[in-house]
Amino acid sequence: MVTITQLITRRKAESGETVFRLRFDASSPVAELVLSPLGLMGNILIRGENFGGRNQALTALCGDAATAGFGVIYLTEGLISSLVASLRDKVNAAFGPTRYHALNVAVERDGKLKVSRKAVSILQFNSYQSQSSVDEIRRRLPGILDWIEESNLEHPLLLILENYHLYCKEFAADLLARANMANCAVILTTRGSDPRAGVIPDIEPGVFEKCATILDLNRRRASTKE
Repeated sequence: MVTITQLITRRKAESGETVFRLRFDASSPVAELVLSPLGLMGNILIRGENFGGRNQALTALCGDAATAGFGVIYLTEGLISSLVASLRDKVNAAFGPTRYHALNVAVERDGKLKVSRKAVSILQFNSYQSQSSVDEIRRRLPGILDWIEESNLEHPLLLILENYHLYCKEFAADLLARANMANCAVILTTRGSDPRAGVIPDIEPGVFEKCATILDLNRRRASTKE
């Protein structure tokens, strides 16, 4: 099994090629991850709590992906409010008005999520205060995956599943395989490897095998306290 924290496969971006950047804050063992479109399509696994600015990096990436022509579906525990205005502006510039949609299933359980390969759709849940919202994510995800497979494959899509182990651990490897066949890149995040955090979610071997980029944002933080 691979050792986390390393970029497993990486192709240098060619001159003039679009690159995607995940920028983390000063407390993170990884300052920045730069990916070519091929690298993004190789799937990414980020293990660790949000100490290193993980959510901020992913929220910013949604806007950059839209600018590059990727539709985005982002399942998240917490959208970064300070970045929402910038994200909306990028989505409007890339796809036009009404192409940004956010639904919080912890509040609006019966709300409908609008998805498109030319839009950015945010589906929020809250595992700390509303376990039913996690159940709702688990219920909706198979339908979202079916839609991804049936939609226009000519347009690339980015699917971000925050804390995926809470709602799709059992079928995450199959989800990655199906998404990749449908011109869809996937980013998975899971809670930390910090020993102070208690139970550490296991990563399934099939998930390791299907992710070209694997990062552990807690490794340095944990080791300094041992």
